[in-house]
Amino acid sequence: MDKPQELLKACQHTAVLVKLNNGSQIFGVLRNMDAYYNLNLSDCQVINELGDISSVNQMKINGTFVQSIRLSDQSVQQVEQKVKQQQIPQQTVEVSNITVTVDKPKPKFSLTK
Repeated sequence: MDKPQELLKACQHTAVLVKLNNGSQIFGVLRNMDAYYNLNLSDCQVINELGDISSVNQMKINGTFVQSIRLSDQSVQQVEQKVKQQQIPQQTVEVSNITVTVDKPKPKFSLTK
């Protein structure tokens, strides 16, 4: 797995902004993600390419439609706090112009479909 995926795995259960290939944007809580960037989100706000907004309780997104995933500032702070609490060696990973510190040993995550 590459470093951006490790970072997103560390940010499960936090807020993300997902941009899709069709121009839509989805803001929601990342619940699960697999190696192909297939996402499960909850508590979503969907903004389509026309600017219409709708709320969706749960959503699955096929990874082939994902253009980018951006972490909220709050998500970044939560990950930093998790790392500080665990007091493990750290490395820096840069994603979407945000630098976040994550634990150096690879966290163990289960991949689900």
